[in-house]
Amino acid sequence: MLAPLGIAIYAGLQIQTYYRLQPHWDVVYDYDAETNKVSRNSLVRALGEINKANRSLADVNLVAADLSSADLRSANLRDANLSSAFLRYADLRYALFLATDLRTTKELTKKQLEGENPPVICNSPLPEGIEIEGGKDRDCDKLAAILHERYSWEFSSLEEAEQYLEEQRQKTWE
Repeated sequence: MLAPLGIAIYAGLQIQTYYRLQPHWDVVYDYDAETNKVSRNSLVRALGEINKANRSLADVNLVAADLSSADLRSANLRDANLSSAFLRYADLRYALFLATDLRTTKELTKKQLEGENPPVICNSPLPEGIEIEGGKDRDCDKLAAILHERYSWEFSSLEEAEQYLEEQRQKTWE
C-alpha cells in the first residue's frame, strides 16, 4: 500500500519539477547569439535554475553566450557547444566537461580548471595558452565512476558508464 503512494508522490514531484523548469528551458532554447533575443541575465538565471535542479545541460547550444560569473557548479556540460562563450569568473567547480570543445571559449582561465574541486575534464580540448596537468584527458580515468554516481538514472551500472565514456572518447578534434 505504501509503495504505490511513494511512486505517486515521486511522479508528482517529477511533474512539478518539469513544469517549474519549462520556462527556464524555453529561455535556453530561445537563446541565439545572433538575434540577441535572450538577455545575458535571463540566460544565466535560467541555466542556474536548471543546474540547481540537477538537470543536465549536455548538448546545449551556448555559442557566444556571456556566461561571465555564471554559477555552473556541478553542471553537466557534456558535449555542450561553448564556442566563443565568455566564461570569465564562471564558477566551474565540479562541472563536467566530456567531449566539450573549450578551445574557442573566451576568458577561461587556468585557475578555473584547477585548484580545490576543479571541473572534471575528459576529451575536452583546452584553449591555446592554458595547460593543465593531464591536459584534455585529465580526469578520464575517474569519469565513469562519477557518471554512474551522479547520473545513476542514466547509467544504471558502472559498466554502462564505462561504455558511454569510451564512445565519447572516440570524438576527435581538428
